[in-house]
This record gives sequence, structure tokens and C-alpha cells, in this order.
Amino acid sequence: MNISVEQLYLEKGHTMMEVDSVHSTIEQYIKPPIYAPSDYVARMQQARPRNPYDVKSIHYDFFLNYEELESNFKSIRPGKKKGDPVVVDIRGLKYLSDGSVLCKLRHPDEWTILPQRRASRGSLLPQQLYQQPLKITESKYKHL
Repeated sequence: MNISVEQLYLEKGHTMMEVDSVHSTIEQYIKPPIYAPSDYVARMQQARPRNPYDVKSIHYDFFLNYEELESNFKSIRPGKKKGDPVVVDIRGLKYLSDGSVLCKLRHPDEWTILPQRRASRGSLLPQQLYQQPLKITESKYKHL
């Protein structure tokens, strides 16, 4: 499967994104009273009656632990020496199926290979993060 994922970072003063209209539409329907998490799902589906959003519920077993993967980077700094670009200069990362990562320092720039300084630890595949549903605190339970 050939999949690439682009992760773009906003620049100050340029904060309009496509997803903003979705958030705005849903925000109008997420108002009290909300009695259960399922109320959020129902209201997100109601937010656009003619073409409802496809809302998916996830459970504890959906989450994976990516912390200890062998493929993790030690650093995503695009430069190596003093004066070279640093992490906050990155405007976009692009992850490719073959494991390579590309970066942009300006949005109109072409994608370039991110220097890969890999951490030498961990496993090849992420493990399940939670073995059971997370418990809520007693104080949170009392406020439900």
C-alpha cells in the first residue's frame, strides 16, 4: 500500500484551515446539557443534517504505544550544526510508506529528505497501549 501523510504546521497570521469549518459547525451543537459521551457522537452527526459527518467511536484497544518503536527519531531537527534550521523552522513533514520522512521549511518549498537520526531501541511494531478501559477518578465519577 502506497500511503503518504502530510503534517503541516501553521505560520503565525496564516491560520485558516479546511477543518475550521467542520469545527465551527460541530461547535454549535456541542452545548449543555451533555449527559454521556454518546451525546457527543449524536450531536456531531446532527450538525450537518443533509450530509452527516461520518463519526467513528473508538475504544481503549484502538490506541497503540509508539513510544518504544525502533523507527523513532532521536531528533527531527533538519540541521546539524549551529546556524542550521531547527525544529521550530519546520513548516511541514511528510511521512512515506517506505519509512522515509520529508520536510519543508517554507510552505511553497519542495519536499526534502529529513536527516534521520534514529533512536536505537524498541520493537518493530507498536504494542497495544491499554489492556483494559481506563478507570475514572472518584471525583470525576461524582461529577457525572
